[in-house]
Amino acid sequence: MRQVSVTLNGRTYRLACDDGDEGRLMELAAHVKARVEQLTMEFGQVGDDRLLLMSALLIADELWDTRRALEVQIEEATEMLRQLTEPASAGDSDDAGDDGRADASGEDATSKAPSGEVTKARSA
Repeated sequence: MRQVSVTLNGRTYRLACDDGDEGRLMELAAHVKARVEQLTMEFGQVGDDRLLLMSALLIADELWDTRRALEVQIEEATEMLRQLTEPASAGDSDDAGDDGRADASGEDATSKAPSGEVTKARSA
C-alpha cells in the first residue's frame, strides 16, 4: 500500500492507495480541491465539513447527469441498431425471384432455359 498526501482547504490528509494508483488518486484529489476552492470563493469559509459535503454533492450531481446522458445515448444507439437489424418487410425487395426470395449466397446461378440455351442470372 502506498500513502498519498492531499491538501484540501489548508488541511493535509494522508490517504492509502494500491501501488500504481497514486497518480489517479492525485487527479481525483485535484478535482475535489478545485471544487472546494470554488465553493470557498463563492461562500467563504463555512467549515471544512460543510465545504467537503457541498463539493461531494456537486460532484455526485455531475456524475448523475453524466450517467443519465449516457443512458439516453445507449437507448438511442440501441434503437438505431434495432432499426438497422430489423428484417425488411415482405414485398420491399425489387430484386427478389419469382417466389419473392433471392439467392442468399449472392453467387451467379446457371440454368438451362426451356429452349436448351444456357442462361446466367445474378441474384442481388
